[in-house]
Amino acid sequence: MATSTGRRYWPAIVGVLLAFWLAPAQVPAAQPVLGVPPLAYAVPTAGHGLADLLALCIADCGPWLSRRIEAPLIATDDGWWEGAAVEGCDYVLQGRITALCIADRDQESDLAADLGDLARALGLGGSIAQVSLDLELWSVPQRARITAWHVEAVESRKGTRLDPLTTGWLASADYGSDGFRQTMLGRATYKAIGGVLNHLIEVLPLTGQVLAVGGKTVVVDLGSSASIAVGDELVVLEAARIRAEDGEIAWWGERRIAAAQVLEVKEDRSLCLLLDADCAVTEGLSVRPVTAKYVLPAEAD
Repeated sequence: MATSTGRRYWPAIVGVLLAFWLAPAQVPAAQPVLGVPPLAYAVPTAGHGLADLLALCIADCGPWLSRRIEAPLIATDDGWWEGAAVEGCDYVLQGRITALCIADRDQESDLAADLGDLARALGLGGSIAQVSLDLELWSVPQRARITAWHVEAVESRKGTRLDPLTTGWLASADYGSDGFRQTMLGRATYKAIGGVLNHLIEVLPLTGQVLAVGGKTVVVDLGSSASIAVGDELVVLEAARIRAEDGEIAWWGERRIAAAQVLEVKEDRSLCLLLDADCAVTEGLSVRPVTAKYVLPAEAD
């Protein structure tokens, strides 16, 4: 009986191995492109500079690609943007800077949030850097806003001195330089970007697809380019929808089908062993790492 079962699976297993080893390389479909236009701000060059920095950090983080949209997006009559501006983007991350400054701190309100910082607890020093952003993430194919959120970061550690810190300086600063990163304002900026990335990780987690299935093995389109390594564990998911009596979708989400462990890895795909005894895994189902590997700025909380 066991022999006949094994024979039944052999053609599928061979097909899976061929899909892993012989199929031509492909661009991984698991890395959506996020378009980043300039952030709205009273000093336009600062809005461009922080957008450049944000796009670089998004690309370095791991799950996504980024594309800088150089000009501010202008809505058309139907409330959407010019087609060429967002062409090639799966999502658009836009927003505005609500604070980018060095200010005197309120000792009374700040102490509760910073008891671990002895210098602040003793009231030493008189300034903090503050960076605040209001952001929106839009789906280009759906023409819909996915999420909107506020990010705020402060920094009290002394950094490279900015003297004087004026709108003139903000207009000419090199926001991508190591010099800016070492300033108090630069550290607060990277903290804020860390907050942006943490929220994006929640709403746009690294996700791939099942390419082939054979017996207890599957090939998925997540490989070393997505920081997948031998031994990593993945979950296989399917869309779950509940419809009302009138046929409208009342609830939607994802349901776990199976777990899989990575056996071998190529740049654009992985060969995995299904860990569940009985599971109905089919091509096209979504897969996601149990523990995804993201790269956040060192200053991020």
